[in-house]
Amino acid sequence: MCSLTILIILQMRFLSILFAATAAVTAQSPLTTTFASNNGQAGNMFDVRPTSAPVTIDDFDVNLAAGTWDLEIYTVIGGGSHVGNEQNPAAWQLVASIPGVVSAGPNVPTPLAQQLNIAAPCGVNTGIYVTTSNGTGINYTTGTGFVVGDVYASNADLQFLAGTGNGYPFGAVFGPPAGSRIFNGNIYYTVGAGSCGSATSYGSGCGGGDFASAYEQLGTAAMDLDGMIITGLNIGAGYLIQVAPGAGNVAQGPSAVVLPLGDDDFQDAGGTLGIWVGSNGNIARNGANSNGFTPDVATMLSNANEGLYAWTDLHSASGGGGGDILYEENGTEATVTYLGVSGWNTGLPNTVQFKWDTATGNWSIEFDGLNTTNPEDWLVGYSPAGPNLDPGATDFSALNPGGVLLTAPFDSAALELTGNAPKTGANWDLTTNYIDPISPVSITFFGMAAATPIPFQAIGLNAPGCDINLMTTDGSVSGLSVAGSSTVSVPIPANPALVGAQLSAQSICLTVSNGANLFSSNGVTGTIGN
Repeated sequence: MCSLTILIILQMRFLSILFAATAAVTAQSPLTTTFASNNGQAGNMFDVRPTSAPVTIDDFDVNLAAGTWDLEIYTVIGGGSHVGNEQNPAAWQLVASIPGVVSAGPNVPTPLAQQLNIAAPCGVNTGIYVTTSNGTGINYTTGTGFVVGDVYASNADLQFLAGTGNGYPFGAVFGPPAGSRIFNGNIYYTVGAGSCGSATSYGSGCGGGDFASAYEQLGTAAMDLDGMIITGLNIGAGYLIQVAPGAGNVAQGPSAVVLPLGDDDFQDAGGTLGIWVGSNGNIARNGANSNGFTPDVATMLSNANEGLYAWTDLHSASGGGGGDILYEENGTEATVTYLGVSGWNTGLPNTVQFKWDTATGNWSIEFDGLNTTNPEDWLVGYSPAGPNLDPGATDFSALNPGGVLLTAPFDSAALELTGNAPKTGANWDLTTNYIDPISPVSITFFGMAAATPIPFQAIGLNAPGCDINLMTTDGSVSGLSVAGSSTVSVPIPANPALVGAQLSAQSICLTVSNGANLFSSNGVTGTIGN
């Protein structure tokens, strides 16, 4: 039976969209973030995002330094995120000015006793700024592992998103790009009428599994690549990566020049090869990448330019520390040498040398004398221009001797279905991603979610790892694949009786990677809002 016939048969099997009422959610005010501060500033900006219904932010308990403080609370005019408005006073409106607040003590809630009436609509970010105007009074927490916009705390009603530290008023910003600052507080709120709706993924898709990036993140004391060289050989369909003992005695070449990099800097190295160099052990082609001092996998994978990484917090002489960062070109090969560059605030040297042949794409990273007390992890590896999928960490030292890691020329993931929150009187937009290149379309089916995935093999289709995620089916829509993605739209009637009801969906596409010639996606269950 041909693959197209199989698609048609499955489309006919997937038979009026089924709705199931959901249980009412009880309000859980207040939402507590944390009171374990380890940092502070005059102010803290952050976003909140309702998830079940619109809410009104009524009041806060805050974490104040000892003393008496004059507080101000702002929200973004007309709603919207604080991101991009950190130093724009015109974007904010003052909602409360509270003089003479006596701190209950560090890491203890100090009530503000306000009626703020900050409206936070469904499913969007609302920016808030809490600040002291008479000094550095706000205690907060450095958001290790959280970048601005990550969900740090949540309940059934509300999400609290990691934000920034801020000088007063609308001054210096602390946290981005690789980190964040976590507001310490209790967030009191009232749940409004209506429902936000939601789209929740369940189960898993099949297919894909090829990745273009490779990395390892290690604590500085666990760094086991000293004396080793990692090489990447461009084989035309990705890289062949190997690890071996280095030659040692790494030094700059005769034409090397010292780069005048400041601390946490990223500059064009000059020359003709388009290499850019960061002060913290990462280099890039054709433009700057993150200059943050905290190594972060998500940042590496999303950086705008192809990069090589031996990323840790370094402090060269030109940035006020010790050791030099040098650059030279030999034909089409660029060499960047971090020669005895200090770890931040250690005074102890680290030597790392990158070589990158811009004609062949071949590269190497050699380590020769590392400090095991640097204040940040090491993040080592390669990633093309982002965004890229996360392949998971590789133990590079385990490739020595004789091991090989093969990367792909581009990422391919399991067939994926995503969707917005469905609402009455609007479209439920469902996007199928990572469609196999041979498949001209995807087909999205609708029905009731299966409590337990049903393997395709259970119905006689040879598609190992692929599951049916719908228990019943009630209709289908085909979407044209464009660059591996397709979007279909399902109109939801403007009927208030549908609010809180559910429907589920799953997609399939063609492939030649299994005997059934089919890949299937995860399922998505939409809860209808208004």
